[in-house]
This record gives sequence, C-alpha cells and structure tokens, in this order.
Amino acid sequence: MNAPRRRAPRRVLVATLLALVASLAAALGTWGVASAHAELISTSPTSGAVLTASPTQIVLTFSEHVDPLPDSIRLVAGDGAAVAIGSMSQDLGDDTVSASVPTLADGTYVVAWRAISADSHPVAGAYTFSVGAPSSTDPNLVSNLLSSNEPGRPAEAWLAVGRWTSYLGIAALLGAVWVLGAAWPAGLRTRRATSLLAVAAVTGLVGTAVMISAQAAVNVDSVTSWGEVVRTQAGRWWLVRLIVLAVASVVVVLLRRFLRRTTPWMTVSWLGGIGLLAIVAAGGHAISGRWVAVGLAVTVAHLAAMAVWFGGLAGLALVVPRQRLVRAATSFSPVALGSVVVLATTGTINAWRQSGSWSDLVHSRYGTWLIVKLVLVVAVLAVAAASRWAVHQAITEDTPRVLRRTVVAEVIGILVVLGATAGLTNSPPPRAAALAPASANVVQGTRIAQIVLSPPVTGGTVMHVYLSDTGGSLNVPTAITVSATLPSQNIGPLELPVIPEGPGHVISNDAELPLSGTWTFTITARYSEFDQTVFTTKLAVR
Repeated sequence: MNAPRRRAPRRVLVATLLALVASLAAALGTWGVASAHAELISTSPTSGAVLTASPTQIVLTFSEHVDPLPDSIRLVAGDGAAVAIGSMSQDLGDDTVSASVPTLADGTYVVAWRAISADSHPVAGAYTFSVGAPSSTDPNLVSNLLSSNEPGRPAEAWLAVGRWTSYLGIAALLGAVWVLGAAWPAGLRTRRATSLLAVAAVTGLVGTAVMISAQAAVNVDSVTSWGEVVRTQAGRWWLVRLIVLAVASVVVVLLRRFLRRTTPWMTVSWLGGIGLLAIVAAGGHAISGRWVAVGLAVTVAHLAAMAVWFGGLAGLALVVPRQRLVRAATSFSPVALGSVVVLATTGTINAWRQSGSWSDLVHSRYGTWLIVKLVLVVAVLAVAAASRWAVHQAITEDTPRVLRRTVVAEVIGILVVLGATAGLTNSPPPRAAALAPASANVVQGTRIAQIVLSPPVTGGTVMHVYLSDTGGSLNVPTAITVSATLPSQNIGPLELPVIPEGPGHVISNDAELPLSGTWTFTITARYSEFDQTVFTTKLAVR
C-alpha cells in the first residue's frame, strides 16, 4: 500500500532533474548562434573605398548604444602587419566608436572591429579600404581577423548557463517570499522556507557571477577581468544585481530569527523585489529596440509575473505542509491565473515592440523562441487547469497528494519555460536585425564583388556594389550592371539602375524589389571588349 508513495518522491526528483536538463539545453541551444543586437550601419572610410589621401580617423556608427573594448578597432595592412592607431573614443555619441589613424602609405587595409551592445551581446566584423590604389592582400586575411574576433565557444556556453541559473534563482526567491507571505505568513519562519529562500538566493548569486566571468572571457578572453565587464552598460547592472543578491542571501538566512511582524518585511520584499527585477531588465532586452521606457516597465511586470507563478508554486510544493496545502493552493489559484494573464499581455507587448512586422517576427530566431515559449506556457497552463480542478473538487484523503503532484508538474513545466526564456534573451530582436544592412561577397578568380543592401527591405532600398582585386591590379571595370530575380515567384530578371560612385563602386539609391524572399543578384563587370566577369549571389529581402 505504501510502496507507491515511497517511490513518488524519486519519480518527482527524476522528472525535476530531467526538466532542469531540458531547460538548460534550451538555454544552451542558442549560445553558438546568438547574434548581437547592435548592428554596424555606417563606416568611415566606407567598405571598399579607394581614397586619394590617408584618412585621419576610423569611425564606426551602430544602430544603438555600444561599449568599446580595448581592441574595438584594429587596423591591418594588406601584408598582415598591424598598424598602430589611437585609443578608442566615443566623442561623437554612444552609438559611435572612433580612433585616430596615422598617415598611411598607399595600399589596401583591413579594419577589424568589435564592441558590446547595450544588452551585453558582442558585435564584430571586418571590412577593407584602400589608399591611393588597391594592393595585393592575403586572401585569408579578412577571414582570419573575423575568426580572431569571435567569442570562445566555452565562454558563450557558460554565459547561457549563467543567465539561466540567475533567472531560476531570482524567480524562486522573490515568488516564494511574495506568495508565502500572502498565503501563509507564518510559513516564512519555517526551516523549509529558510532553506528554499537561501538556496534560491545563492543560485541567483552564483548564476550572476558566472555571467560576469563568462562575459569577461567574451570581452577580453579572461574570466577574472571583471573590470572590463563593469565598464559596459550591461555589466554595471549585472554588478548591481550581484550585490543585491549577496545582501539577499544574508537577509534570508537571518529572516527566521528576526521575523516577528510580517507586514513590514513584506513591504520591504515587494519594494526590494521590484527594484531587483528593474535591475535585471536594465541589463537585457528592455533597453534595446523602440519605446525603451515602455519596454522597461513591461519587462519588470513580465518578470514579476513569472516570479509569482514559479516561486509561488515552488513554495507550495516544498514548504507548505500537507494539511495546509489545499487551503494555500485555493488562495494561490487566482493569483497564478492573474500572473499568466500578465505574462501573456506583457509578452505580446514586448514582441510587438521588438519586431518590425509580423513577418519579421515569425521568420526570426527571436520569433522562433517566442513561439516555443508560448507553446510551453500553454502546456503548463493545461497542467495548471488540472491543478485548479483538483482544488475545487470535493476534498478527500487523496486530494493533497494529487494536488502536490500537479503543482510539482507545473513547476517542472515552468523550468522548461525558463529555458526558452533564456533562448529568447540570447536571440536578436527582429526589429534591430531588420534595420541592419545585408551584404554578400563573391569571388571569381582574383576578382571580388560585394553587394550591400541598406536595409534589405522591399519597396526601395539603397544598394552598393564594390569590385576589387585580390592581386592588387589597378584594372577597374569600365561598366557594372546589376539584375535581380526571385525564383520562388518567377520574377525577373529585373534590371536595377546604378550610377558610378567611385572606381569599381556603383550605387542605386532606390533599388525596387517588389516582394520579400531570397533574391538572386547577378553582377556583370566588363573590363574590356573581351574581358567580362559575372558574379552571382543571394540575399534575403524582407
């Protein structure tokens, strides 16, 4: 008779561990592909430019705030020799990074750049320009510089682990305090509550420390260089989060000894908790995209709702004794339902704020993770409905046991939802991505063609085409034509009118691409009556 009940905790433990693994796997699923949220929108000198005189500085302008790193701009000559330049500066604005340049000899140069977005994501890239005339360059120089700018894969993995762990601890800490304080105030003085809150606070603290160390490895390849992280906007908020969680870890241990009147403690916990969630929001997506003030408020509400839902369920499952479980669950049921409504509403607002259109949302990695999260939330809601149904049925001897099982199942489901949330955090908002230029490079023998669409959208866009030669030949094309086809819709070829902008450089200020999709661009460069090179490449247009 009792054997099934002895095995139940083991099954619950196994299911919880599996949920933790699945949730962590979801967070890790984006670390190798997470794109940065700030995008490079203009450079000086421009990519592919052939200058008559040496530039005095290099200027990079991004779509939003960025924080420079010690090597945010590197200048390399065509033979691979590094060129000493001035220190990084943001005198022109927080979305611009610049550095002074010494007088350069004639030839081709590569600019390798990297920076940190306001929401902590790294950005990196490289481009070429020439002074006087192009010179011979190593064909692998640009790709090698790009590879050297890429964050280490272990560091990115640990960053995802840190984010997930930090979310988990903060949600359990705040939600358990808030819900237990309202539904069963005396429960906050129990040993079980103290253990749960202490573990949650330390979990959030350790997760945040892992985030900072991993970000230091991403920024400067050293897990101990926290100073380089704290110099960034997101890093400063992460440090504040770490300090608040350290204080919270001490407070929850002393809570049982000094808690006599619940009301003052609950007021402090609500004010402090909302402040902590605002700190979390300020170090992430809330400060990117449009309507930043709205985004910050909505994100705080979203995090608070998740904390109430998850932390409240954790408190019910791990702290409330069996004889009080039905009463506490009955009190918590409408609160949980309200939290879900707030989650759905705030999630919808944030999705619209970060997306340029419905098409941009559903065709982006951000949108994919949002859909995954919504499906998981619906599944957890089904379990929650079963839980509420159990609460409102006639109470029998088995009701607390059945109710605890459904609560535990709901907690396990939310663990996986938190994994999807970490995946969402690691993905670039589609609105930022939609504003960024798209480019492609094609090599035919020793000749290179680059096409840039700024932005890659229908209804008219600016198109640049650059032609260069890896061998340093001074031979530039006498004529450049560009056509585009959309094979999926049997459209084209459409001739895109271009005008000369410089040696080997043409531009179209209003390239009309009528439909979204993957367009095939054909660039024909004529060098003489008997010398012609055709380049073909594809770009996605929204």
